[in-house]
Amino acid sequence: MTTVRLVANYKIPLDRITPGGSGVWDDIQFVTEEMDRPDFLISFNYPDRPVVAHCPSEHCWALIQEPPTFTHHWLHTSHPGFSRLYSCQPDLKGEHRELCPPYLHWHFNKSFDQLCSEPPPEKSRELSTITSSLYWLPGHKARVDFLQQFQSIHEFDWFGRGVREIDNKWEGLAPYKYSFAFENYVSDAYWTEKISDCFLSRTVPIYWGCPKIADFFPAGSMIVADPAQPEEAQRIVLEALESDFYGRHSAQLEEARERALHHYHPLSFLSRQIKSHLNRGCSCRPSTQRIRPRTCPSGKPGLLLFYGRYLLERALRRPLCL
Repeated sequence: MTTVRLVANYKIPLDRITPGGSGVWDDIQFVTEEMDRPDFLISFNYPDRPVVAHCPSEHCWALIQEPPTFTHHWLHTSHPGFSRLYSCQPDLKGEHRELCPPYLHWHFNKSFDQLCSEPPPEKSRELSTITSSLYWLPGHKARVDFLQQFQSIHEFDWFGRGVREIDNKWEGLAPYKYSFAFENYVSDAYWTEKISDCFLSRTVPIYWGCPKIADFFPAGSMIVADPAQPEEAQRIVLEALESDFYGRHSAQLEEARERALHHYHPLSFLSRQIKSHLNRGCSCRPSTQRIRPRTCPSGKPGLLLFYGRYLLERALRRPLCL
């Protein structure tokens, strides 16, 4: 069985996101413990500690799950030690880069087996949102302003940090037919658990974010509404609620759920990539791989240098190094 050592800047809950908590997906064994000789070494974002492993350099990959904002631009443009970089940043291309969404796992306390076997939750309430009270970026302001305006004309339950905190995100999604899901960043290849968690709980997302989201999920599985256009968004949402969008689009919602749980599962994606790579044939020789933790430049000189490089790479539309 092919073995893959996963490293990340966070704890990867393999026991929760794999069948039977086994860490196995499609006959590939994923582990997060130290392993001297894995077949592949794959990092989600960057490791939080130095990593040493003995495997082919061609089998050291990175999947970037952060948005390509200024503060995370360095993750998408320079990743020494990795031969392949999966990123959602479309305008920085290179031989070893592949464009893809972040492939994030769900952010509520349910196991893969539970999501596969449990009956659909009872939809006893109409509308919710899980949105923090952050109000310092334009995107934060647009969504908070819209939600406050909408709350003045239609009742819904608002959860989130600084508003009404909940321990388990499932509680703010599963009992509801609909939930507002607005991304923090807009890009053609960037969408997050904000929308996929809705699908997994069989809740229709009222969504704004990825302009090409219909390339990933059925168009009828969601309601698209731009909070920056509040009057039009209010009209779209109210019409959907009044016409029982949820009841009329159950088939599309179920298809979206199936895709979120299986096709867009991060380990499903990696398994497909690994098998495709191995099927092409590989005579790679193992060698010692040393991956260091990465951090964003700090201090005024470091930030100024980083920002200058950021602007240059954006102008050249390519990274200065891998």
